[in-house]
Amino acid sequence: MIIKTIIVEDEPLSMFFLKNLLAEYCPQVNVIATPATEDDAVAAIASLQPDLVLMDIELQQGNGLAVLQRTRQYSYAIIFTTALDYSGIRAIRFSGVNYLQKPIDIDALQAVIQKIAAYKTEEGEIAVQHLLTTLDNNNQPTTLLLNTAAGNYYVSLQEIIYITIQNTGCIFYTETNAVPVTGSSLKDYEVLLNELGFFRPHADYIIRLDKVNTRSKIENGNIALLNNILIPVSPKRQAQLGSLLFSPA
Repeated sequence: MIIKTIIVEDEPLSMFFLKNLLAEYCPQVNVIATPATEDDAVAAIASLQPDLVLMDIELQQGNGLAVLQRTRQYSYAIIFTTALDYSGIRAIRFSGVNYLQKPIDIDALQAVIQKIAAYKTEEGEIAVQHLLTTLDNNNQPTTLLLNTAAGNYYVSLQEIIYITIQNTGCIFYTETNAVPVTGSSLKDYEVLLNELGFFRPHADYIIRLDKVNTRSKIENGNIALLNNILIPVSPKRQAQLGSLLFSPA
């Protein structure tokens, strides 16, 4: 299957490098346009109707995330590319949309192209819709993609009570169920969630702060959640957690 592809990239060397990688290692990809600005990318997507867009996030004239917002009426697979690790990447990671870090690794590129070629269209569209919802919400995510043995699962951040380690993965405890996940560590989720009302009180746990029973205090090295579950708090983190929960407004 030939994949009609647009590359949105404003750095000539990066464009040259990516085109060469695709030509050599991903022969099913046919590059049909290489716009370098947000406006040109929007116009190219509208007129050429690509199967796939490889999109740099930071452009000198515009932004790749804005291109996605402006072309939401069109159906295409997307892979973001970036040399940066910033809030836009966090939004993408929450949604499950594909992205590649620069410099682009050949194996990672081949893997994601193969994934696109065999991709379930519905899953890709759902991921894009979650990303668009986050972007429309001032880049504040409301859901998080979890990789489970049964497939992708989106959990509402508001419903998460706590997360803990289980075997080689993690398990999310929500208001309605427990969701075992694979492929990410507790540290990964700490980085993603630390500015969104979550805190890691112990090496084995992350809690949502507004799920803590604020009528309780840290006693015997534990904090009580609203469902009366006790979560351990390491000695070195007790003061910080106490200041977050019990300091006067």
